[in-house]
Amino acid sequence: MIINDTSLPFPPPEGSSCKLCPKDWLLHGNKCYWFSTAIKSWEWSCDDCLMKRAQLLVIHDREEMVKNVLYSTVWIGLNITSPERMWTWQDGSPLPISDPEKENNCGSVKKNKILSEICQTELKWICQKAAVLV
Repeated sequence: MIINDTSLPFPPPEGSSCKLCPKDWLLHGNKCYWFSTAIKSWEWSCDDCLMKRAQLLVIHDREEMVKNVLYSTVWIGLNITSPERMWTWQDGSPLPISDPEKENNCGSVKKNKILSEICQTELKWICQKAAVLV
């Protein structure tokens, strides 16, 4: 027996959708989050997220930080890449912080505070990606 969409008694309402995340990822809002259990450098953590087709956590507002309640320090997608020594999120948006320490070029977060870290420090990390709408 073949069942097609027109034979279903109650089709989903117009515009409704379901949000899905990969296995071992957590859905919150429109994003999926993956929390590491290992500890690695910022660059290694960034590469790991890229291999997962994601990026390190980018925080654009306080809600983003609060919904990822953190009890240990973790890497986020924030670093200094330009000669002007400006903090920049992985999505290209700036973070207005002045006078970063010369050695501390990578960003981390603990609870509700963004911290400046030496990039070779080994920490846990959080990857994020958009949820798939089906």
